[in-house]
Amino acid sequence: AWDGRFGLHTAWADHVRAIVSVQHAQSHRLGQSFLNSGVHRVRDNRYEEQTWQLGLQADKVLRHPSWSSRFVYGLDWVRNSISNLYTGQAPLAPEVFPLKRFPDTHETSAGLFVQNETVLGDWTITPGLRIDHFRIDVQNQDLYFPPAPQPAKDMSGTAVLPKLGLLYRATSEWSVFGQYATGFRAPDAGQINGYFENKVPPVIVIPNADLKPEKSRGFELGLRGRLDNLKFDAAIFASNYSNLIVDSVAVGGKGTPADPLIFQTQNTDRARISGFEVKGVYDWGRIAGGRVSTPFSYGQT
Repeated sequence: AWDGRFGLHTAWADHVRAIVSVQHAQSHRLGQSFLNSGVHRVRDNRYEEQTWQLGLQADKVLRHPSWSSRFVYGLDWVRNSISNLYTGQAPLAPEVFPLKRFPDTHETSAGLFVQNETVLGDWTITPGLRIDHFRIDVQNQDLYFPPAPQPAKDMSGTAVLPKLGLLYRATSEWSVFGQYATGFRAPDAGQINGYFENKVPPVIVIPNADLKPEKSRGFELGLRGRLDNLKFDAAIFASNYSNLIVDSVAVGGKGTPADPLIFQTQNTDRARISGFEVKGVYDWGRIAGGRVSTPFSYGQT
């Protein structure tokens, strides 16, 4: 990784930060079974990811006798190349080694964002906007189709995500805050194109090329205290989801060799997650030459 920070002090930016990183990860699992029937079974599974990430962020502060405003804006870009290979000895029908549970895939995401934080008297107002785009590109169908009954598919999508935060300082110790935010989560390659078939137990996991990206709208309201020895935040929150992505949904079958259980990742039309959280820290001061404090948190969702 390389992380560079530069002071510009120009009309469009006070500082610029640039990030470039690459990560290469591999896993290899090798297992053997010697069955009473005399069969020697070998499972040799490999998974590999290579991820490139680029980021560029700038900030600019504007000041006035009665207010101050800080802008942060930039872009993110991530490219993930994923591959897998399953091979070995004595596969279970209908599988034939070597094979791939999903095809070699490139996952690409890009985002443009801008956020402003304005302090106006006892108020802090924080609006923001982000535009996200994702794309899943299948590189080839080799070793995937067959045995998968259908060829893998590409997918792409775009979302515009606004948010707004407010903070009011009622006194020097107490303040209240609220936030409205939107969210977006794209499916991954395994959820869209992953295929798996097993005879014992009789289970099939089928792909879902019709998955839609998950979107959410969330609200949060809270109270913040900054006392002499006690600092704490208490908040209630609720998020409404459309097309929530849920893994391993049973969609058919009885679990018999003639009628295997069938599982698939699916969208749930509507869902809600809500709850509350209290967190903070109590400072007991200096005791026996050291400083003692007790952090705490409790919540329900």
